[in-house]
Amino acid sequence: MLLNGNTKVLREALNNGFSAQAILIQGYRTKEGKLTDVILDTSANYMQLTQASFAFCSVLNLRAISEQTGVPMDVCEIALAEVKASLNETIEKGAGNNSAYNHGADAREGEETFELLSHGVKLHKVSGNLHVSGVLISENIRKEGTYKTVNSAPKTRAKDAIRRLLPLSKLRQYKLTAENIEQVVVGNKIFGQADFR
Repeated sequence: MLLNGNTKVLREALNNGFSAQAILIQGYRTKEGKLTDVILDTSANYMQLTQASFAFCSVLNLRAISEQTGVPMDVCEIALAEVKASLNETIEKGAGNNSAYNHGADAREGEETFELLSHGVKLHKVSGNLHVSGVLISENIRKEGTYKTVNSAPKTRAKDAIRRLLPLSKLRQYKLTAENIEQVVVGNKIFGQADFR
């Protein structure tokens, strides 16, 4: 994919005159069929969002979460403790080192999986796909996707409700390929599907 074999063009677009640090992804298609246009602030700092989320946990209204989800208060308290412990582990060990997450077969001992191109933009070294991450500024859903019905356990429902209230919940990552985007706008540069082949 390498943007017609040339990451230099993208790197320059990201770093030259790109003061807003925002990327528009138009016509992003998920595997569930959702079609959306998104604007991301790529200057987001994952660790700062994690620390803010940890702090927010101390002021959450668990009673409201319990009423909203139908999950008993004692289960909500356990869910909150587990969310806080996970955030704390990330703060202590650093991003990507949380034992609760498996980072997949792409991670190889002692090797970096991604090359950082610019704030919020990285290149997967094996697949050549670009991954863009940032805080969601806006989303225009052009077509809803079709999702499987999920029957989550009460503690999972409570954790999901807690996470949705935290700053970290606004962080998104998109894998950009010719098959799942119409175009990407970075500053005054527009990259179409052909640029991702």
